[in-house]
Amino acid sequence: MTLSWVMLAVVKRIERIRLYPTKRQAAALAVMLDVTRELYNALLQQRRDAYRLRKVTVTAKMQYAELTQLRAEDARMRAVYREAEDAVLHRLELAMAAFFRRCKRGEAPRYPRFKSWRRWEQLEFPPRRSRSPLRPSPAAGEHPWRWCR
Repeated sequence: MTLSWVMLAVVKRIERIRLYPTKRQAAALAVMLDVTRELYNALLQQRRDAYRLRKVTVTAKMQYAELTQLRAEDARMRAVYREAEDAVLHRLELAMAAFFRRCKRGEAPRYPRFKSWRRWEQLEFPPRRSRSPLRPSPAAGEHPWRWCR
């Protein structure tokens, strides 16, 4: 009997969804975008200040713990999915990893930028198991959406 080794690759699937929110839901989604953008900028500022002032490296694990405390104190943070906030932290971690990788290779490092409202236009929701035409969000309620390519 011969054993053959099979290498399996993990595929990350990204699905873009077109939303059709009401005016109230659109306002709530705009608040969610604003909260996640402010979170990204605050996390980046914290890392930058910690290194410049104290020469301390702030890790994603440390910021994850602080995010839990912040959610307990701030109602705006509780209005956004925790998974969406974790995705913001992961996005910053990827940007920092790319920065240090470029530094190590001797390329132009390009430190991660602070994001203005013009440069922040995506939310990441937890995966949904069904293909129901209604999608719930904590702040906006259920709103209609359609699968896009």
